[in-house]
Amino acid sequence: KGLPELPKGQYYEMFLSRGADKRAASCGTFRASGDEKDIRLNAPYRIRSFNGWVVTRESPGSGKHPVVLST
Repeated sequence: KGLPELPKGQYYEMFLSRGADKRAASCGTFRASGDEKDIRLNAPYRIRSFNGWVVTRESPGSGKHPVVLST
């Protein structure tokens, strides 16, 4: 909730994490659009191996992966 729509070609990626903003395992990618409230992601991992999550904004070819949300 609260993520802005991104320009065409950009998307968000959610990761399970270990430590502060340490991306460890991808749960998938998604785009926020309009009133969309539910996004389904996959986490086929032992969740106890992680202690949080991180969402990044992805822009192919930029080489940057800014964190937009984390726990």
